[in-house]
Amino acid sequence: VFAVLDAGRAAPPSTTMDAASPAVAGDLVLHDVAVRYGDLTLAPVSLRARPGTVTVIEGPSGAGKSSVFAVLRDAASWTGTATFAGMDLARLSPARWLAWSGQQPGLIAGTVAANVALGAADPDATLVSAALALATADDLDPALVLGVQGAGLSGGQAQRVSVARAIYRHLTGRANVIALDEPSSALDSVTEAALWKSLRGLADRGAT
Repeated sequence: VFAVLDAGRAAPPSTTMDAASPAVAGDLVLHDVAVRYGDLTLAPVSLRARPGTVTVIEGPSGAGKSSVFAVLRDAASWTGTATFAGMDLARLSPARWLAWSGQQPGLIAGTVAANVALGAADPDATLVSAALALATADDLDPALVLGVQGAGLSGGQAQRVSVARAIYRHLTGRANVIALDEPSSALDSVTEAALWKSLRGLADRGAT
C-alpha cells in the first residue's frame, strides 16, 4: 500500500482552469459513460447538466447512481466521454470545478464552521452562515464543537452540514457544479422541501 501511495499518480496535464481562479461555468456532459468495477461494467449513462438547471439522477438501489458521482470525483474507472465546459473530465482535477456531498457526511472533529469551510485557507464566517441557512442547517451554531466523525449531531444534522460544505464551496466561487448524493435521505418532508427550494434558488443564480 505504501509503495503505491509513494508512487503517486501522474499529474494530469495542465488545463486552462487554475485551482485559484474563479469557477468556470459550462455544460457537464456524459456520453455513454460506463463505470468499471473489476470485470463488472455498469450500464452506460448519458446526460447533459447545464448552468441554471437541477439534474436529478433516478434509479433503483444498485443501478449505479453513486457510480456516476464517482466518475465526477475521479474515483472510478470508466469508459465513454465526459466533459465539463468543453474540457475532458479525465484531464481535470475535481477540486477545480466540483462541489460535492456524498451519502456519508465525512465530518471531522472541530467546529461546525470548520467542517463547512473545510479546505478553505481563509474561511468567511458570513458565507459559512449563508451556506448553513441554504442547507436548512441555520439552527446549528457555527461555533459548536463536534467530536470525531461529527459526533454530537443527528444523522439529519450531519447530512445538512455536509450539504452546507458543498454550498459553501460554490458560494466562494471555487465550483459551479454542486453534486449531491441523496442529500435528503435523512430529512423530514418539510426540511427536504426547504432544501430543494434552496437548491432551485442556487440554480436560478447560475449553479449547475
